[in-house]
Amino acid sequence: MLCYGVPARLLVVGFTWLAKDSGWTTHYTKFGPSGIERDVSDTMLSAAKAQGGFWVPWTVIAGGVAGSFLAKRR
Repeated sequence: MLCYGVPARLLVVGFTWLAKDSGWTTHYTKFGPSGIERDVSDTMLSAAKAQGGFWVPWTVIAGGVAGSFLAKRR
């Protein structure tokens, strides 16, 4: 799960940079309270913290639990 989770989350961080740099207004660029525009470095730091600090561990743990549960059912 770690071999899947890390590249998947790095891709999200890459999309965040691309969206912010290109001026897209998507969920990749909207962090914090509504109406506050953040610069690229703040957005990228927030994205990296969220993806690396929460989503990678979540992917590993949730995927491991789901895989274990489904393996026992077989």
